[in-house]
Amino acid sequence: MTGWPANAAHLRWLEAESDRLLQFSQAARHPAGGFGWLDSAGQPQPDIPVQLWITCRMTHVFALGQLLGRPGCGGLVDHGVAALSGRFHDPNNSGWYAAVDADGPTSRAKTASATV
Repeated sequence: MTGWPANAAHLRWLEAESDRLLQFSQAARHPAGGFGWLDSAGQPQPDIPVQLWITCRMTHVFALGQLLGRPGCGGLVDHGVAALSGRFHDPNNSGWYAAVDADGPTSRAKTASATV
């Protein structure tokens, strides 16, 4: 690889930006499980139902952080996987609920299911 992608300054910027985004994203950890919405200032929005797609995406992001050796990411992966196998999963009919709140699924519709 040559040019800008291999440039030492670019590689330092990529590393710093990765660390900044991982740090910023940690605020999305929802205390009840999964990862929630952040507002434009990076503040959690606990009153908005927790979305399956956000939890999947953030679990993947923190798994990449763990693979990069970034501290704290492993626990966030565990937090996401626990939500996917717990509060989002429908143990009776299989699949996953698209959103959950303090009372459980916001809808019984399965808009994001997979066959196992």
